[in-house]
Amino acid sequence: MKVYQVLLLFFLVSCNKSEEANSPSFNPFPHYQGTSNSLNLNSQSPVQVRFNLNDTLYHYLFNYGDTSANVHYAAENTIEQTTANSRKYILKILNNQALPLFSIRKGTFVYYGSDQSNANGGPTKSEFVSFFEPGVYPLSNNADFGVELNWLNDGLNWSTSNGSNESNEFVIQSSEYSNNGIRYYSTFDCYLYNYQGDSLHLESGELIGYHGF
Repeated sequence: MKVYQVLLLFFLVSCNKSEEANSPSFNPFPHYQGTSNSLNLNSQSPVQVRFNLNDTLYHYLFNYGDTSANVHYAAENTIEQTTANSRKYILKILNNQALPLFSIRKGTFVYYGSDQSNANGGPTKSEFVSFFEPGVYPLSNNADFGVELNWLNDGLNWSTSNGSNESNEFVIQSSEYSNNGIRYYSTFDCYLYNYQGDSLHLESGELIGYHGF
C-alpha cells in the first residue's frame, strides 16, 4: 500500500511539472519578433524600439499584445525638471508588470522662453521642436549632454551610462510635430553595460519616440 502511494505521488508531481512547462506563463523579457524592414515615421507611428543583439532581433512595440503569454507593452513619457529652466525628457516602454523594459533619456534641454499658456511656465513651441530636430547626439552619462539608453534584461539593468560609448552616436533621422507633440525616428549602434562592467552590443537600433509639448 505504501509503495502504491509513493508511486501515485510521483505520478501526480510529474504531471504537474509537465503541465507547468507547457502552460502559458509570463516571460519578464519577451519581445515581439518584428520584420527586418526599416521603421517608417509618420504622425500615426506607434512608439517602438528595435535592435539586434547576437543575431537576435528584439522589437518592443507600444500596445502590442500577446494574449497567450500575457504580454502587453505600454509607453510612458515624463519630464525630469533639473532646474527652473532646464529639463530632461524620458521615454519608457513598459511591460505588463509596469517594469521599464527600454528607456531613453534626452538632455539637458535649457530653454529661455516662457510658454504663457502653461501655468507653470516652460519652453516655447519653437524651443521644444528644436530640441528634437534631426541631427547627431552623443551618448552621454546620465543624459547630461546627449542621450542615455537603458535596457532591462535577465533581471539586470544595462545602460550606456555605465561604460564608454565615445565612438557611438544616437541619430535623430527625422521628426514631426503634430497633435501637440513631437514624434521622431532615430537610429543607434552602441554598447550597454551593467554595474559589473559586462557589456552588450546593440546593433542596427531603431526607435520611434514621442513627447507631448
